[in-house]
Amino acid sequence: MTSNKAIALLGAMLAAQAAGAATVRFAVIGDYGQSSNTATVSARVMASNPDFICTVGDNTYDTSATTANWDSAVGQYYAPYIKLPSSSAYAAQGSATNRFYSTMGNHDWDVGGSAASYTGYFSLPGNERYYTVTQGDVQLFMLSSDPRETDGVTVGSTQYNWFASQIAQSTARWQVVMFHHPFQTSNSSHGPATYMNWGFENMGVDMVMSGHNHFMERLSFGGIPWIVQGAGGRSHYSIGTPAANSQFRNTSDYGFSMVTATESTLTHQFVRADGTVLETYTVPAPGAFALLGMGGLLRRRARA
Repeated sequence: MTSNKAIALLGAMLAAQAAGAATVRFAVIGDYGQSSNTATVSARVMASNPDFICTVGDNTYDTSATTANWDSAVGQYYAPYIKLPSSSAYAAQGSATNRFYSTMGNHDWDVGGSAASYTGYFSLPGNERYYTVTQGDVQLFMLSSDPRETDGVTVGSTQYNWFASQIAQSTARWQVVMFHHPFQTSNSSHGPATYMNWGFENMGVDMVMSGHNHFMERLSFGGIPWIVQGAGGRSHYSIGTPAANSQFRNTSDYGFSMVTATESTLTHQFVRADGTVLETYTVPAPGAFALLGMGGLLRRRARA
């Protein structure tokens, strides 16, 4: 970055900080499609009135490549947040502006044997399988972690190179990465997906969120939290011996994550379907950098 561009960027960020940074709240659900518990969890998510909703995959467990399948699994619960296709039975309840950012799980890939049905239902940026979007002070990097991803899932792949380029350009205060298959998890029979070890902790990422395992877990790796949020509705998985870096685990409750981003903190909460907060973990912004308002740019330089 040239000195002139750096000065211009600093000026823009200081101006934004002077105007005041708005708090951003978003819910994250995973492994939720078509279960008797899905409605209970979704009702609590909607009652929480988040600014937007994200998913860490397995949005459906039905392989039918029809709009009715996606309506049954997703649309009937979250229509007010989704820019729905006109073929949806819930189109009239949908949002003119999409506020539902999903990722693909292995069961989503099973629908019709490709990504076509999924991308046809949702309205997402980029190629819709992986993309980035910024909401307030938070930049989301939604990745495709299934081995069927045509642009690859390993370091050096087309998808990885896209991500590395995008995050290097990020000027957001907070960077959050989401994908389905967890690299960090305590369930050895359903992970870890070692190919998703992309070195996020050295790239300025503040939090990594995944699903796939049907429970809630927070781990620490490389100095950042790794969240497993797979408790959206499908039957629970068990944990035998916890991973050495596992700091919170829950295999008995259904729920979701609520993430709150402010100028100085990024706070994650595991929320049970009845609204009980099971655990709270806060990531503080680096002191000096937070005061400058430089967010991710200087944070990445500090970690390098």
